[in-house]
Amino acid sequence: MLSWFQKKEKSLKIETPKPVSSAEKRRAVRISSASVRFTLRSKGEPVSNCELADMSTLGIGIYLDQDPEDTEAIFSFHEPDTLAGLELKAQKVRTFTKARPNGKEGFLVGYEFLFHSPDQQQQLIRWLVTQLQEESEKLDLKQEIKPSYSASFYLDPSTQLDIRMPENSEEYEQALSLITGLSVYHALSHTKFFIAIHKGEVAALIPLIPDTVPFKLQADSLYHEHLSSLRSMNRQLGQIGAPYFKEDLKFFRNPATAHLHKLKLLFSLMPHVITYAKNFAHLTDLVSLVPPHLEEFYRLWMFRELGEDAKYIDLKSHQIRKGYRLMCLDLKEFHEKMGQTRPELETTVVRFLRDPALLKHFEHSYFPEVELIQKWFKEKNNVLQNLTQEQCAYFKTLYPTLV
Repeated sequence: MLSWFQKKEKSLKIETPKPVSSAEKRRAVRISSASVRFTLRSKGEPVSNCELADMSTLGIGIYLDQDPEDTEAIFSFHEPDTLAGLELKAQKVRTFTKARPNGKEGFLVGYEFLFHSPDQQQQLIRWLVTQLQEESEKLDLKQEIKPSYSASFYLDPSTQLDIRMPENSEEYEQALSLITGLSVYHALSHTKFFIAIHKGEVAALIPLIPDTVPFKLQADSLYHEHLSSLRSMNRQLGQIGAPYFKEDLKFFRNPATAHLHKLKLLFSLMPHVITYAKNFAHLTDLVSLVPPHLEEFYRLWMFRELGEDAKYIDLKSHQIRKGYRLMCLDLKEFHEKMGQTRPELETTVVRFLRDPALLKHFEHSYFPEVELIQKWFKEKNNVLQNLTQEQCAYFKTLYPTLV
């Protein structure tokens, strides 16, 4: 049976690769890994004494004794297993005079990969997942957890994070303070926040927003027809909102590594979202408006595109612009097929499903007080002023004493 990516490849018209924008280059995840072995060929001849500097899903940096004259090259990967057999053409984009790690003079040469099929890029993305997985294996599930579930995730030896849901009003308000463009969807009592806490502060947040009759989902403003089609099949929907980060934390300050740290956080938060959505919210599908630089990350979690046109609403001008794509995850299919399609994720997800402390935490997740809703959604932002009569009535059932 063809995988979803193979089916997608059959439906794609392969075109000449488009130039990578400078914004995409800044967002690329670059990882140094001595375990990557490859052969470099320039003008058809192997280049000797190559040494990896770093590699991303867009390109590679290598140390060489001399700067190659030819701007095109071919990389053939041998190790690790996730890259074995991959052969990629690449375009030289920059050269620096730089000492090699052993101290000898040399050159640091940067290449951008030229992909000719979706599978080539997917193989690189799978390699990226194994790098993130190595980090997530540092999760330390504590033996005695009171009163709720907690876990430790290390971005580096000095950075400890707790991955969970808010346990009190202080953590809930810290999560709200990270959100740009606060909306009524964040005020709904069944909206859940999945957070990463660093030294008592919320460092990252992913909201899970429920589908309700009067409000529907944020994505309905752009993709109502697609979502209505799912609802007509009695699908129970929830939307993964945009992730938010506390940008002034030390591990987000370096532009070269900030995106990698954010991906690591998202990689740890996502199993919590999926576990809660299926087993506690009893949803059948998760949808999300995904920006271009996170599309491959969502595909790793078996999300597929629903909308043909990628677009989003500019929060400043309120204009619809191209950029975000509607993607959907069938939760039943995910749990049935992840062992075959995404074995690199199965261990992480299954571990959460079998953890009684996590399940207890989900059952007793924090419910915001009406005073907090009054403060953030009426007094500070007043996002409730333009509700329809039906929406007001529904909101009153959630918070009967709200003024």
